[in-house]
Amino acid sequence: HASILSCSWSGGSSPNIEAAIRDAGTIGRGGKGSAVICASGNESRAVGFPASHPQAIAVGASTDQAKLARYSN
Repeated sequence: HASILSCSWSGGSSPNIEAAIRDAGTIGRGGKGSAVICASGNESRAVGFPASHPQAIAVGASTDQAKLARYSN
């Protein structure tokens, strides 16, 4: 029944996790869909999975000047 799912982890993709993200975004909340928010990471490299999934919203760190933090992906 969650409206928003927050994923602060990263790792390799799998068919089961990809299906869970897809299902949450389409059939969550009784067919209305749930937002899937994922951490982009703090390794100063490309955004990894699950934040890179097309149905996820990736979030990262910013500075007080509204710039991407040097350590954020």
